[in-house]
Amino acid sequence: MRLRKWLVENPLRSVSLLMVSGYLGNPASMFGHAILKLDTTGDERDLFDTTINYGALVPPKEPVITYIFKGLFGGYQAGYSDRYFYTQDIVYTNTEARDIWEYKLNLNPEQARLLQLHIWEIIGKKKQYFFLTHNCAYELGRTMDVVMDPPLSQTVYAWYTPAELFDRLHDLDQSPLDSRRSPLIKRIHYHPSAERTLIHHYESLSDRLKLKAKQFLGQPDIKRINITLSDLSPADQQVLLDFLFSYQHFIFTKEQPNPSAQTLSLKHALLMKRLSLPPSPPTDNRVAYRPSPSEEQKSSIIGAGVQTREGGDLVPSMNLIAFAQEPTGRNTLDGGELTVLDLRLNLSPDIPIIDSVDYLRIFHHALSPLPMASRWSWRIQLRSARETNEKYDHQLYFGMGRSKKARRALFYGMLTPSLHALTPIIRIRPEAGMVLPLQRNFRMRLRVGMENNTDEEWRTTTLGTFQYNPSRKFSLQLEYQKEVKSSWRLALRTHW
Repeated sequence: MRLRKWLVENPLRSVSLLMVSGYLGNPASMFGHAILKLDTTGDERDLFDTTINYGALVPPKEPVITYIFKGLFGGYQAGYSDRYFYTQDIVYTNTEARDIWEYKLNLNPEQARLLQLHIWEIIGKKKQYFFLTHNCAYELGRTMDVVMDPPLSQTVYAWYTPAELFDRLHDLDQSPLDSRRSPLIKRIHYHPSAERTLIHHYESLSDRLKLKAKQFLGQPDIKRINITLSDLSPADQQVLLDFLFSYQHFIFTKEQPNPSAQTLSLKHALLMKRLSLPPSPPTDNRVAYRPSPSEEQKSSIIGAGVQTREGGDLVPSMNLIAFAQEPTGRNTLDGGELTVLDLRLNLSPDIPIIDSVDYLRIFHHALSPLPMASRWSWRIQLRSARETNEKYDHQLYFGMGRSKKARRALFYGMLTPSLHALTPIIRIRPEAGMVLPLQRNFRMRLRVGMENNTDEEWRTTTLGTFQYNPSRKFSLQLEYQKEVKSSWRLALRTHW
């Protein structure tokens, strides 16, 4: 009876897989998230559709070190849970400012009903959770295999990220199909984050209204509402109040579950003032579609090419990257970077040498034009690199600076302190750089800085990368780098 009631209350019209973008505020969320959505209304924007989420059962206030250790080594139980889509929208789209891409699948009614019955079986069941392998994306792929042929899941060797699930979905959709079969992906619907929607709203304001918004939000006070609006026409008052209320609602959502009294009172005052004015004419303020990460380049890389060594001779080289969203690649990071485990090998005739290992590289550009948004960009890098004396220097960089977009180019300046295993142990690197997309498939990156090599000397550091990205699966990269030594590298890389 309970099953029959659930089926009646959730008449399934279609099935979607949701791809949630990465979130740098949580180590477990950097690579994104995957959710299954049961469309019971036929409307992608309906917040009362049912979602099926798979995740670890983490106790409240778990220490970060414990969280990472247990997540990596199976210390948590995990299970499926069903919730309304609006709960996912609040957490991901509104609170964490993450984009969502909804992949609506072409399943026939029999497949959809079989999947729905299988979901009834697995809800509430517990499994052992492994962050790198048996995670949300892998388990949802296995769940979908009940109705998928060929299967959506794949063999996992060392890691499995949400991007791989959707890469597989694209590969199956674009593979040669039987003439009797329809494409697997019916359509992709983009749910922009609340922050991206608010930025779009802000950028639609006139310069005068932007200045008014900045002045008011710099000193938000109920008493200043009338002063701010006093010299504006009724139409401009409507436009500005619409934005200020949207902004205050954004702050209200961020502060949940305990919004401040100031936020509540200001939101209420702006609403009352807006209701005293006539309604605005309908407008289409939808955010332009952004390609999902899986519509861009795949996340793992194997590269082979040639590079120079100390004597200037050319030697074969190899590059292996476990996960990469690079500044010069086609991705959704707006010139930023998230790279994990980048291994570079110098295949000299004598003996192969590890030139460097970047365990982690993150570069976040603060580009939001919103009045109260953070203006500080930051980077972190953990690496080991071979010096000219054949010793390896283990390094930790953490920098802060500012970034600015000018048309298509991205410029930044940064001050980066670092810790080293070799002397001097503490170093400082002021640097400036830019990322320039010359066209969709060709990007270049330049970086110039200075670093204290010894207590008496400073050395110039330079990095120039030119990358051609003809498809999701291939790129050609030419790189010049000067740290301890100058070197050129040319590599043809496959993304997988």
